[in-house]
This record gives sequence, C-alpha cells and structure tokens, in this order.
Amino acid sequence: MPIFNCSPPVRAGVARSVQLIVHGALVPLVVRSDSGAEAKLQAKIDTGSEYTVIEEDLAKQLQLVEIDQATINTVGQQQIVLTVYRAELEIPPLGIREWGKVLGGVVTLLGREQLRECELSYSGPSGIVTLRK
Repeated sequence: MPIFNCSPPVRAGVARSVQLIVHGALVPLVVRSDSGAEAKLQAKIDTGSEYTVIEEDLAKQLQLVEIDQATINTVGQQQIVLTVYRAELEIPPLGIREWGKVLGGVVTLLGREQLRECELSYSGPSGIVTLRK
C-alpha cells in the first residue's frame, strides 16, 4: 500500500502549515498523449475538482486528442467552457497509471477522478498531507 507525502517543501523560517496554505499539496504527475509524448508536472491536489486540469498550451504541445467540451463552474460560480482531452495520467509514487480525461485550463490540478482509489490525510496544523493507495 504506497504512501506519498504531498506536503510542500520546507523553507527555513516559514512554518510548514503556512507553506501548505500558500502552495497546497503537490503530487508528481506524468501526462502522456496517444503518440507517447509526455510531460512531467507537479499537480496541486484539488478535491473540489472532478477532473484533472493541465495548461491548455501543454495539451496542444503534447498533441492530446480533443474529445469533448465541458462547461464548469469556477469558484465564483462563473461558467466557463474548457476542452476535454484524452490522456494517459500517471502518479508514479502511487502506481496509478490510466487513460482518462483531462481538461485544458490555466493551471495544473489533480482532481478527484484520479484520486478515487486513494485516502487523503490533511493536517493543517502540522502542514503534512499524505496520499495512500
């Protein structure tokens, strides 16, 4: 049962709990296209997002296949339309590797779909976040 520490890096003079607030919990993510082109990223865990999001420019650079459009609500309840791409998503430290949907956006976020087999432990006071599969 793999466990991965997703806590942000420790910085001298800054409490880990503050680092967690500022940077969030990060997970290494590999995104691959049908042709095998890949990018290694750091994705911020977003338990409020159903799907994983990567930067639109990266989706185009990897030549991911467009499969749909999705209308989503932002935090401010504004609706936006994003392109849905087919991609292989891998979280190496947890042994997760699967084909799925990824949305093209402006940031890299790891959504609930890829975390469905995981247990998330979030300790705000200690600033420690772990994922267990």
